[in-house]
Amino acid sequence: MKIKTIEFCSSIFIMMQCCLMGFFFSGTYKYMGANGWIIPIIGTFIGFPILLIYLYIFNKKEDINKTINNYFGKFGKFINILLILFISFFASILFWNVTEFTHLQYLYNTPLSFIAIILILCIIYILNNGTNSLFRTLLMITYILLMLHIINSISLVSQVNLNNIKPLFYGDFNMLKPLLDYIVYTICPIFCLLVIPKNKIEDKNLNKNIIITYFISCLTTSIILFLNLLSIKISLI
Repeated sequence: MKIKTIEFCSSIFIMMQCCLMGFFFSGTYKYMGANGWIIPIIGTFIGFPILLIYLYIFNKKEDINKTINNYFGKFGKFINILLILFISFFASILFWNVTEFTHLQYLYNTPLSFIAIILILCIIYILNNGTNSLFRTLLMITYILLMLHIINSISLVSQVNLNNIKPLFYGDFNMLKPLLDYIVYTICPIFCLLVIPKNKIEDKNLNKNIIITYFISCLTTSIILFLNLLSIKISLI
């Protein structure tokens, strides 16, 4: 059974959103202050060619392991091992962040180890039910995430104050570091999905839908960051 287009696009949305809170936002506030709202806008245009590179590789209709082996031969196995190690490290960091967030925000009286075990059991259960089960779960998480973004955005509207970002581009700020963070934390993670070959996904305007998903995710990030900056006064450190 092939993965539905909407399910695969939801996985791209999740990959682009998963590092925002713990990595990108904090760095943007630190280096850009109230000027941080410009980063997602510039980053969207800079990141689009990277998305096109992803689509070029993706349209080979092979998973990334076979593509690397075809291009690099025996040396490809070494590259694939490095990719596996990197993805494992990246996944471990995300898992730790989810565990910490759950512990600090909801289950602060529950040991971290117990929360980690519960999450691991859930992951094993989902993976044990196959790839389609994983992508259906990601679709459900996408709906929940979008709903939470809408609720949070509505709750912040009453606290919006345009003076919090005035004067525009005031003070000394470092744009390079937040822009690099935006590319690394929101766009590059989608390359992990190259392990899923295109021929295992329903091709219903797939490339077009991936591009639309990219811009929806970037727009979501821009709205969240902009509303946060309008709601609180942030100065450059």
